[in-house]
Amino acid sequence: MRLRALDGRWLSLLVLLAGQVIFTVYYVVVVAPLKPPPAQPVAPVSVNFVDAPLVNTSSGRNPLLSAPVYLSRLQLDRRKSFLGLNSSDCFLPGTEVDFSQRMGKCQCQPGWHGQDCGLPEVILRAFITAKYTEPPKLRRKPRRVLCLVRWTSDTLTEILFSELDAVVDLFIVDKKPDAKFNKEKVLVLQNTDWAFVKHQLIDLRYDDLVLSVDDSEIPNPNALLFLKFYNGWPYEPITFRMRWSVFGFFWLHPQLTTLAGRVCSVGTLARTFRDDLRAMRSSKEVLVVGDLNHFGGWRCQLCLDSAEDILHQAQTLKDPAWNLKSRRVDAEYVSELVGQGLWVDGRTHLLRASPSREQNYFAPAVVRKGNFGHLLHNFYEQNDY
Repeated sequence: MRLRALDGRWLSLLVLLAGQVIFTVYYVVVVAPLKPPPAQPVAPVSVNFVDAPLVNTSSGRNPLLSAPVYLSRLQLDRRKSFLGLNSSDCFLPGTEVDFSQRMGKCQCQPGWHGQDCGLPEVILRAFITAKYTEPPKLRRKPRRVLCLVRWTSDTLTEILFSELDAVVDLFIVDKKPDAKFNKEKVLVLQNTDWAFVKHQLIDLRYDDLVLSVDDSEIPNPNALLFLKFYNGWPYEPITFRMRWSVFGFFWLHPQLTTLAGRVCSVGTLARTFRDDLRAMRSSKEVLVVGDLNHFGGWRCQLCLDSAEDILHQAQTLKDPAWNLKSRRVDAEYVSELVGQGLWVDGRTHLLRASPSREQNYFAPAVVRKGNFGHLLHNFYEQNDY
């Protein structure tokens, strides 16, 4: 009896081993060849100047682009914007570097505040007006700023791109401008509605910022730097009280300022405005950045290269303020308006700007330091000697 029981155990063990051998052979011969080969690494997609046609190459709802933009490759290294001193980091745009290094702690430039010199005056005043007292918190990763631009002029587009180059990660414009700028951050789309644009961007995050402007609207870059690097503001969207120039920075509109440009996070744009950029731009509940003494940016209306360009834009846009049907409007008439400082109605007098009194607020830095003399000096003005 004991021998028979032992033989039964050996027989069971042999059957089990045979089964394992058969399974192994089946897996090697049949199953393994059916597994797909390992994925090949994807070649990097460059974010250069891209002309993206509106061609729907899929049967789906969203048009496909041949070259989508990978936002993860636009991520700015936060360390490049800060100076490490002892146990603190100083925000470089707002820091007096030499003085800070001698003192061993952050020493702010005029118009900047906070322990790390990261709070610009224009944001501080907006917080005071909104009665917001929470201290800002430095982000671990800066937000990406995506700027949607409505093109009207190559000159204005060049000024906008150059002034905001250090803070904007990607410019999205509805026409390829013929101007000098950093083409590695420009995407041209015939359709700049956000509901369309968002599907052309890979790795979009809910805390990325969407800035919507005309090319004549230039937000204060210091304000945008704060929004990029810090958490903590009362609410969004945010708009900018801009210095309102006409024909050039040498004339001011009688109202002095105007609200222009809007920015909010991708998440707010989706949740509150259902990705409708026009609804975001027309919202009444906004945080205003800028006042009469510290502008939130510059709006330069009809700041074009010549009287002929101004006339062409007036005729193209059919602006009723020009009253084109009841008066003779030609290049000579436009030259007289610019020279005499008259609004487009031919009656309202513009205000003469003072570069010595306004200093840095007279015009964007790139205009004051660049080759834009026709926007700083009124060449149509007739001087009597």
